[in-house]
Amino acid sequence: MSKMLYSINWTGEKPTLEQVAQKFGFKNKDLDVDFGVVEIDPQDNLYSVLVEETAIVPKDAKNIKGPFSNPRIEPFDLKE
Repeated sequence: MSKMLYSINWTGEKPTLEQVAQKFGFKNKDLDVDFGVVEIDPQDNLYSVLVEETAIVPKDAKNIKGPFSNPRIEPFDLKE
């Protein structure tokens, strides 16, 4: 299945996937374990997670935003 990128606001220490799942009502299998929780902006307490597209994302939650595009990033072939 495909996963969607979401950003979350989290005050305090960096959250675990289990904490994110509990706070936003996800099942553990809905979150990408390999991606984990990635810090985006420490000053704004902003993190990102990958969520299964079939998961129910709380639309009224003020601390989760998305989905955002998650394009594959590959290195350029730099030949001199």
